[in-house]
Amino acid sequence: MSASEHPGAELANIGLSRRRSNEWRTVRLGDVCRVVGGSTPKTGIDDYWHGVIVWVTPSDLGRLDSDRITNSDRCITQAGFDSCGADIVPTGSVVMSSRAPIGHLAIAAVPLCTNQGCKTFVPGRNVDSEFLYFRLKYAVPDLQALGSGATFAEVSKRQCEAFEIPLPPLPEQKRIAASLREQLDAAARMRAAAERTLDAAKALRRTHIQSVFESPPCSTATRVAVGEISSLVMDGPHVTPQYVDSGVPFITVRNIVGRKIDFSNTSFITPEDHRSFSRRGRAEVGDILYTKDGTLGTPCLVDDAREFSFFVSVALIKLRRELANPRYVAYALESPDVVNQVEQLGMGAGLKHMVLRSIRSLTVPMPPLEDQQRLADELDVRISQARRLEEVASGHAAVVGRLPAAVLRRAFLSHE
Repeated sequence: MSASEHPGAELANIGLSRRRSNEWRTVRLGDVCRVVGGSTPKTGIDDYWHGVIVWVTPSDLGRLDSDRITNSDRCITQAGFDSCGADIVPTGSVVMSSRAPIGHLAIAAVPLCTNQGCKTFVPGRNVDSEFLYFRLKYAVPDLQALGSGATFAEVSKRQCEAFEIPLPPLPEQKRIAASLREQLDAAARMRAAAERTLDAAKALRRTHIQSVFESPPCSTATRVAVGEISSLVMDGPHVTPQYVDSGVPFITVRNIVGRKIDFSNTSFITPEDHRSFSRRGRAEVGDILYTKDGTLGTPCLVDDAREFSFFVSVALIKLRRELANPRYVAYALESPDVVNQVEQLGMGAGLKHMVLRSIRSLTVPMPPLEDQQRLADELDVRISQARRLEEVASGHAAVVGRLPAAVLRRAFLSHE
């Protein structure tokens, strides 16, 4: 089987010694590195900005998809650099965000400076840049624990200088760094493969629904507006109710998760408000909830008999059961053609919104009721299988995602 099928299999062939050695010594970072802080030119002076000097911030470090940094979102001019007292650090320095958050890391691939949200470790002649990068990455939880501050946690230059790490001789540092690089590159390949597998598993639901609705009998069936096969299409109250500590669950868009109602994190309203809101219509098993604000067009088949109310952001579709199978219609509302209709009907420049008239006008193919039942049963089976594949792929991706931390722990834990 491939390495992606066995998380860690590819790494098992890459040895990394864990033997204790008397040659390892505990050092303060300030004794083996020069620790450099950062500074910011005045933002209101245009002559200080849009230059060519790389000026790194925690945001720049957080956006990286590699361990090298070559550029920054904003660069400064020589005048800006001279004005703020920043230091240029050489290639090979290790840059760390020291606040918001603590612990984003990268190796400088070009000379650069930073703002005050970063601390840079310029290695001494007996410190390998890559080894230092990996050792600091392993130590991020300990560095974060040092952070303090009223607005946000920050680790100071003095704390960075006093921070201790175990340090082997330079040749051993280089050997460990090379081995770690090989292992972490292998872990990255495994992670990419696991993510591709997970993406493919997630796409199976859409693939199955598209396959059914683009083939007979759906492709040859008459298209009918949702309003014509419904006895009621309504939304919830247009005012925010008074919430209480316990009572009747009040469903909003955020409670529709994975096309199911998530009752674990609902707000509650009083029974009196629920009775008032339910006068126009009450959700029952077999009805369809349909998101109409923010996240548009997600259908949710009601399969829970407990009482609940719902907000204006959610529509209730009560079907005429003699014409429409609820499971079939819920799947139809996910089909590519209906999704395209929703994209055309969504109103609003920022927050997307659908009115009830638009929902009633959505058209779906309506084959005979017995075909609707058969197609819904078929999709239930296919999508259940796809869900199991997604769960397996998700678990696999989670295991692979933990490999880099395990690799670093294996390299350094025995030397603490």
